[in-house]
Amino acid sequence: PRPSTETLFERGAGDRVIGRSDWCEFPSEVDRLPKCGTALTPNAEAIVRLDPGLIIADESQGTPRDEIAKLGNAEFLPWLTAEDVVTSTRKLGELTGHIEEATKLADDLQAALNAKAPPGAPRVLLVMTPTPGKLEPITFLRRNSIHGRMLESAGGHNAVDEDVSGVPVISAERVIEL
Repeated sequence: PRPSTETLFERGAGDRVIGRSDWCEFPSEVDRLPKCGTALTPNAEAIVRLDPGLIIADESQGTPRDEIAKLGNAEFLPWLTAEDVVTSTRKLGELTGHIEEATKLADDLQAALNAKAPPGAPRVLLVMTPTPGKLEPITFLRRNSIHGRMLESAGGHNAVDEDVSGVPVISAERVIEL
């Protein structure tokens, strides 16, 4: 996933990265690396051609872990919540021998993501629809996701003031109510 690639480059292990997901765009150095599909749709031929010593993939529910694990030594890291990002950043440090750098980044991330919006901060509701022009289903940014934590640390309160698990779907009526 993108966070893994960016984190590896940020912490000095970029020279060990030999492939990237189709979504990786940062830092610019990844442009020289071959694309290997995504965690959900890995390109097995591209991965095998690179003969990686370690495959790092997202731990998402739809990730075909058995298929990826057959391609080589694989680690599956979660990136959904703020806690996941901090924990996975530390794990990347362990996996690459950049423990000190990864620990510092994880500590900095944790501190930034623990910041709370001040009283009276604006209430924000970010809604999304999977199909442009269609109102249903409407999904929203969950308070307990990494994006929700980023919103809070940036100084906004999530208008949906409860934690939600699974796909965050909201009705048009609830949007109007909020």
